[in-house]
Amino acid sequence: MRRPIVQIIGQSGIDLIPGWGSALISVSWTDVDGGDSDELNITYSVSAPFPDSPAEGTRYRLIYGWDLSGLRDGGLYTYQSDTLGGDPETGYMRNAGTTASGAVMPTIVIPYRLNQNFSITSEARGKYKDIGAGYFDPSKGIQELFEGGSIGSASRYLNLHPARTKDEAEYAGKAQGAEQARGTFSGSFEADGSVTAMSGAPVKLDGFGASRDAADLVAASIEHNVTFEENGGWTMMVEVENRQRK
Repeated sequence: MRRPIVQIIGQSGIDLIPGWGSALISVSWTDVDGGDSDELNITYSVSAPFPDSPAEGTRYRLIYGWDLSGLRDGGLYTYQSDTLGGDPETGYMRNAGTTASGAVMPTIVIPYRLNQNFSITSEARGKYKDIGAGYFDPSKGIQELFEGGSIGSASRYLNLHPARTKDEAEYAGKAQGAEQARGTFSGSFEADGSVTAMSGAPVKLDGFGASRDAADLVAASIEHNVTFEENGGWTMMVEVENRQRK
């Protein structure tokens, strides 16, 4: 039976997990597509006298993978917050850190299987074929129009609020086109942990119905969770949405 490997490298360059021993409950991390920060959460049990919070700016490096394959460097995470809670018999402390997203990875294939947690929402496709955003051109003294594409069939969606510059109009038009394209399909799927799965990668469904299997999807975010208790393992929850058409 394969076993997940997780290392949390501290400021000293040493893996902290062996020192936490049986107190460590789980390590989870979320890989987010786009400009949002990724997040690392470390959950372990503690008892009085309680440890201090990590110093501001403390960094942790995440290394992960399966024991029979290569490990992946998950990047650096900077301490942001911790939470201490519990009852008179138990205590739990969770440290959290964030870092920037990584690069596009190979296609994530998600086959249907029994006892699998998943949720899929399909909506009508975007209505408009073209997206327009107006702006004022001071050199010409007239109102101009940026035009971009989307995935619908109706003639044009026109943004009611004109932009200040051509660049702002282009940004607004592309953002609205992306919203039209990406808002038609969403879902979340539980799957076995994968060292190659990263946000922004294409996603291929298999066994969820012909229309859903044919959807052009990307991973909007991936939450990995490794548990260290008995019968623990490595799973990930993949949030998917339509690929942006350029």
